[in-house]
Amino acid sequence: MELTRRHFLSASTAVIAAGMTAQGRVWGANEKIGVCVIGLNGRGNSHMEGFSKSTDSDVVAVCDVDSRVLERAAKSIEKNTG
Repeated sequence: MELTRRHFLSASTAVIAAGMTAQGRVWGANEKIGVCVIGLNGRGNSHMEGFSKSTDSDVVAVCDVDSRVLERAAKSIEKNTG
């Protein structure tokens, strides 16, 4: 079966909708959201910086194909979170 853009978008939407309805609880005001950032150059880096500085979220994982970029991100997260 050939994967078309239309099929990909409909399947992605179904997965996201299922994930949203499957969550059976409401986040409390004092709970942090764990965030994973994939791709740490450009916009991904600014997302990682923002989430690591936020008191409402924890950066729990980062991923990039360049090990130098990963090292830079790890140092930045450690600096931002203490």
